[in-house]
Amino acid sequence: NYSKANESFLEAVAVFRKLGDKWQEAESHWEYAYNQGTYLFNYNEAIARYRTAYGLYMEAADSVNASVMLSNIGQNYWSKLDFEKAIESHQAAIALARKCRNLTQVASSWSKLATLFTETNNPVAAKEALSSTVEALQQLNDSTKLSTAYQDLAASYVKTKEFSAAFDYYNKAIGILKKSNDTINLALAISNLANGYQSKTDFKQA
Repeated sequence: NYSKANESFLEAVAVFRKLGDKWQEAESHWEYAYNQGTYLFNYNEAIARYRTAYGLYMEAADSVNASVMLSNIGQNYWSKLDFEKAIESHQAAIALARKCRNLTQVASSWSKLATLFTETNNPVAAKEALSSTVEALQQLNDSTKLSTAYQDLAASYVKTKEFSAAFDYYNKAIGILKKSNDTINLALAISNLANGYQSKTDFKQA
């Protein structure tokens, strides 16, 4: 029961506010905002609460969670189809996340921006965002997400007919998947590479 849950979250907000515990108050606003945006589709209310949580996290000197709030605001603007504000919010999240070395959020926001640019038919910006996602994941040494990001970047190069770069990234993904013995995703990556060769009309390689 999401309505009951929201009542409880608001009660928690009031309690932590009286106690002067800004961090816990921010957490309760986050939970409330998540319910509003994800399950009840009240995007404006979610955005307002995420902004409140952002301010409280900043007062509590928690830039890591504050950067996540900016990303969440971006996602809710995206749900409202307000793409300009969604992009601005994710860019703000990236800027703050970089300052506090929250590379996980840097990668996450760049990845979301890449999808957003793809959906709004901006392949050049999407490619740049994917390149930035890859850079952050490389610094994190997150091989699982990196193999997916390599393939997404490869696919963007196929779309712009930059096949040499595309095949290079597909092969990087395949190398990671071979090392991790991920046979299912390895098969999918090889299939994606074959589709890339087909797009180039290089049927011998495919």
